[in-house]
Amino acid sequence: MGDMPVFVKLDEYREITDVMNLAREEIQKAKAVLNRVHDLKAQEDAELEAWQNSLGEMESKLDEADKLLLEPDV
Repeated sequence: MGDMPVFVKLDEYREITDVMNLAREEIQKAKAVLNRVHDLKAQEDAELEAWQNSLGEMESKLDEADKLLLEPDV
């Protein structure tokens, strides 16, 4: 019974293939959106890291200035 041919109306076959093609197109669109989100996240992560580095540098400079101001030369 598993080897018996399956008959489908031509109209139904076309409708099925159209739906499958539409699903493929939607998957490709979703992949493109996901790739764009991934790219934006990578850019955001890079900017956040740069900000964090800048803040660290400023904090180090302030600590150094505090040391110079609060510790007199001996």
